[in-house]
Amino acid sequence: MNLKKATMLAAVGVVYTFIYRSVATLFPGSFTDLQVVQFTLVLSLIASMFLVNFFYSFLREYVGDKQTTLKNTAVLAVVGAAALALLDVKELFVVFDVDLFRSAVHSRNLDAIVPLLSSVLILSFFIAFYRETTRQKRSALRKATFLATVGSAVSTGMFAFVLFNYIYQGTFTPVAAAFQAAPAAFLLVPAASFAAVLYFFIVFYREDTRVDGSS
Repeated sequence: MNLKKATMLAAVGVVYTFIYRSVATLFPGSFTDLQVVQFTLVLSLIASMFLVNFFYSFLREYVGDKQTTLKNTAVLAVVGAAALALLDVKELFVVFDVDLFRSAVHSRNLDAIVPLLSSVLILSFFIAFYRETTRQKRSALRKATFLATVGSAVSTGMFAFVLFNYIYQGTFTPVAAAFQAAPAAFLLVPAASFAAVLYFFIVFYREDTRVDGSS
């Protein structure tokens, strides 16, 4: 799969993830049926794998040999996206009642730590890529990458709040659940982060000449 297709699928995955989390937060009763939960989690895993594939394709097709920082952060982004996919696998083990790694599957430690770690790794990629677009003087892509960096930083902050709450309060509160008492905040903060990252994928899909192998 080339980078252009990987970019398009990553955008689709980001849209699905946002819609899924929004529905789960605003309409929690929508996921009471086991088969519905299983189906949506399978789709969530696929969406996560789309993101892994994008960063891998980016690393393989876009990064030059001399772009050491960008290469290293792209590797970190692959690791971060893969970690999120493993969380989906963990949830699938629960809903399909798979009797493997039971202590890890039912541990909240991973749920609190992995999203923050993943977000930090992906944020490092966007920071490095923003510097690269600045050097290349590509205004549209630079703007989109800057917005994605801000959006990723916002996500990192939210996941840091979850981990802080887990460490000091002893309770695990997912980001979505934290916004249930304030729907307006849910619509503004995560939606803004989602829109920024989606905009990056759209612009990258349209703007990057090397996606088509023309440079």
